[in-house]
Amino acid sequence: MLTDKARHERKWSWIPTLGQFLSSKEIPERYFGVSSTSDNHFDRVRRLMEIAILIKENYTELKYRINNGTQLEKRQIQEELHRVASALESVGNEFLAQSRQLLQ
Repeated sequence: MLTDKARHERKWSWIPTLGQFLSSKEIPERYFGVSSTSDNHFDRVRRLMEIAILIKENYTELKYRINNGTQLEKRQIQEELHRVASALESVGNEFLAQSRQLLQ
């Protein structure tokens, strides 16, 4: 387990001047959700990335199931792949909007 100092270094070492200013600030509660059981922005992004990695790592098997499964299974997999792709694009757009705001 990392020490607090090591976590700080990992997070801010690549942008030390911003780290001096921002490291003592808190992220607004709205990004974390109302309680530990509610969904929040960070959890959604993490889950989506985990799903995308699992799809990537198992794409050959998924492709086989698309090509050799029932029509229903094929359609469901393709629809869900499109859903994941759309969610990734949405997150990408959020990151793009954030990066553009930083440079205004």
